[in-house]
This record gives sequence, structure tokens and C-alpha cells, in this order.
Amino acid sequence: MFNKNFFYISIIFFSFSFLRAEVSVDVHVKNLSKGTESEKMAACNFLGKEKSEKKYISEIQETLKLSDNSKVAIACANALGYIQEKGSSTTALKNKIMSESNTDVVYACLVSILNIAIKNGYEPDAKSAVQYADINHRNDEFVADLIDRIKIKFKE
Repeated sequence: MFNKNFFYISIIFFSFSFLRAEVSVDVHVKNLSKGTESEKMAACNFLGKEKSEKKYISEIQETLKLSDNSKVAIACANALGYIQEKGSSTTALKNKIMSESNTDVVYACLVSILNIAIKNGYEPDAKSAVQYADINHRNDEFVADLIDRIKIKFKE
């Protein structure tokens, strides 16, 4: 037997699930500087992984530079790695490695440098970042392993 109430409730439920608003690119960009930590991480994920928005690289780099939250810094590093734009992104990642004590952040920056280098070549700032990490962050086994792999990949 057909249950009208169940049918109407199902239609309403599915209608509301489609009405969920997507956050615009402009809101994500604004969240990089003024959002909560979770909004900043979501913005980095959206702009880096889902959109690969190269025109917002400077905003992501600025958030990376100013962030003292490791989760936000890792999200910024990952976004730059997904976008894979050489030059200023590599420099921003190198600068974060040189100013960071959290090895999770250092590892994320190194992975992103590797992603950029695979696409665009091994830049001098990438080499400097790896050398600095080798001297100052080798005590972390994961960072040490990644440094060794980068050196093998680029025959350093």
C-alpha cells in the first residue's frame, strides 16, 4: 500500500539536501585572512585541490606565512603543492620550513616542494629548503626519509 506521508517527507528531505549552498570562491578567499581555522583549512582545500586557483596563490602564501596553527599551515602547504606553481610558492614553502619547528608542517612543505619540482624542475629555493631541512629537521624520521627521497629524485 502506498504511504502518502512517507512520500511527501521523502520529497521534502531530498529537496532540502539539494538546496545546500555552495561557498563561493570569493568567500573562500576572504576566509583565508578573516576566517576561523577550520574555514581557512576549507578555503585552502577548495582553492588548491578542487579549483587549482592560481590567481589566489599570494593569499594562500600570506596565510601560510602568518599562520601559527599547524593545521592551517599544512592546509596552505598542501594547496600550494596541488597548484604546483613554481617561483613564489617554492619561496614561501622554503621560508616556512626555515621558520617552523613543527616537523608535520615541515614535512607538508617538503611534499609540496617535491610536487612543484616534479612539474617545474628543481629550483634553487627548493634545494635551499631541502638543505635547511636536512640540517635542522632530520631528527624526525618521516622528514629524514622524505629528504632522502628528494635527494635521490633530483640526484643531489
